[in-house]
Amino acid sequence: MIEEKVFIAASCKEWHRQEFECVQKRGPGEWVYVANSKELLQALESTEPRYIFFLHWNWRVPREIWSKHECVCFHMTDVPFGRGGSPLQNLIKQGLRETKVTALRMVEEMDAGPIYAKLPMPLSGRAEEIYQRAGGLSWEIISTIIESEPDPVPQEGQGTVFSIY
Repeated sequence: MIEEKVFIAASCKEWHRQEFECVQKRGPGEWVYVANSKELLQALESTEPRYIFFLHWNWRVPREIWSKHECVCFHMTDVPFGRGGSPLQNLIKQGLRETKVTALRMVEEMDAGPIYAKLPMPLSGRAEEIYQRAGGLSWEIISTIIESEPDPVPQEGQGTVFSIY
């Protein structure tokens, strides 16, 4: 018998839960949703996930987690440009009208890990609409990652780091 893969979706934003429920129903694999660090630790006590997808997360993920599990985070810039906090605010402040949603593997340095995929994204609309759009694109990337299990590619070029607002 082939063991079913487990995937964890981690988000502190409720708007990701609806898409999670759709993905959970259609599969593949077993899905677990966590909304905070305590729930994440509890999930890791009882499962061995293939991937942990961090859609929108307000906490630093400890080394004990990202070094043991394949942790994929999503960032709203075309990294290595715009690593760090408050990407939406920084992009708007710079007058940009477009960005990319980037899926990258978590490493010690924030937003510096190798890249799985990038999708273009307009910065039009209110902040909540932009965040929801980024979430939808993140779920598209998640589907691709699950289907193809790509090896992430190292970032190229000089990194720039945004300040936190």
